[in-house]
Parts: sequence; C-alpha cells; structure tokens
Amino acid sequence: MELRILIVDDDRPVLNALKRALSLHYDLVEANSGPNALSIIQDSGPFHVIVSDLRMRMMDGVQFVTEAKKASPDSYCIILTGNQDPSAVDYVQSSGVVDCMLHKPSTKDDIVAAIEQGRVAFLERATQRQVQDGATTHA
Repeated sequence: MELRILIVDDDRPVLNALKRALSLHYDLVEANSGPNALSIIQDSGPFHVIVSDLRMRMMDGVQFVTEAKKASPDSYCIILTGNQDPSAVDYVQSSGVVDCMLHKPSTKDDIVAAIEQGRVAFLERATQRQVQDGATTHA
C-alpha cells in the first residue's frame, strides 16, 4: 500500500522542499492553506498522514488538524514549526489532536521516521475502527 500524504504549508519553498525530499517514496498531495487542504480532504481523502505547518495565514495548523480529523479521523497528524517558543509547544500538545511535532528545520530522516510511525498508527486506528464498527453492527 502506497502511503498517501497531505502536506500543508503556506510557504511555497517549504512545500517544494518537502515534495523533493518525499515524492520518490510517497504519494504526495500539497495544499497552500488550511481551507484548501480541507477541500482536498473532502474531495480525495482520507490521507494516511497529514503534515502541516503550525503558523499559517487564515487558519493555523492546530485549527486545521482539528477540522481535518472530523473528515479523516484515522489520519496521523504531524505539525512542523519553526517557532521555538515554549508556548507554541504547549499549544500544540494541549490540543489533543496532533500526533507528532517536529521543529524546523528537520532532517529528511526525522520526517520520514515520523511518517513511518504515522503509517503504523493509521493502520492500527483503521483496524480498531473496523472492529468497533463490526461490534456495533452485530450488537
């Protein structure tokens, strides 16, 4: 199974760098804003892994992930941030919707490791959801 990844960042050079680093290994779709990414999820989701910048115009990464999880609840969500402020870390961690947070710049190996962790988590969540749906159907 090829992993489908949605990358969300309003900074074109960052999107291009992530695309160059990951496109040989994964099926990538990119979005330049949270609202654009939500439309993509509605039209062609779900995605196994969602990688989003924290600080974006219109909608920050946590707000985006909160909405994305409604349409794609099994997706593993990674937030990238260049902000070293402890309050940003607290904000992301206290949201309860983000699975992993990486600081920019992150190495390709760190990003791939987080994505591969996301592959496992997505499959576990999807399997658990199928079991729960089956139990509900037979109850």
